[in-house]
Amino acid sequence: MTTSLGEDLRTTLQCSDAVQICMAMEREGIAYYERAARNVNDDRVRQVLEHLADQEKDHARTLQEKSRFLQPAVQRRTPEKPEVQRFIRQQILGKVFPETRRDRPQSWTDAEALEIGIQSEKNSIQILEGLIEQVTKIDVRTVFSHLVVEEKKHLEQLQALRAQLP
Repeated sequence: MTTSLGEDLRTTLQCSDAVQICMAMEREGIAYYERAARNVNDDRVRQVLEHLADQEKDHARTLQEKSRFLQPAVQRRTPEKPEVQRFIRQQILGKVFPETRRDRPQSWTDAEALEIGIQSEKNSIQILEGLIEQVTKIDVRTVFSHLVVEEKKHLEQLQALRAQLP
């Protein structure tokens, strides 16, 4: 899974843009983990999925706080770049976590829910690490790097639980 920012975003991406990209990923994670937790049978799996949904919410709150902190800088420019929104639509939404639209009932076995979570966290890490390699600004890299650390923790939790299941 390769993610390309394109020449224009490599040098113009700001922290506020990175926050928007990360927020899109976190919202998808929340939607997936909440839905998966409602559809699994094993209490251990449900607890881990609910915990991961809560962690994704915490990450989203942290990102929102960063966004508020950056607000004075954001007000000096256009709040949302169309190219950032296009990037999110084309290369993030539905690419990290499976689509979890409410009009599409999805049900997974416990093992499938874990596997989807594991693959999704791997996708997230791969995308974020690719973005880190592409951007030129250290502060933007830092936003992505922070989320990579958190996603790796999620991956470890999911893999540990998968190893415990029959």
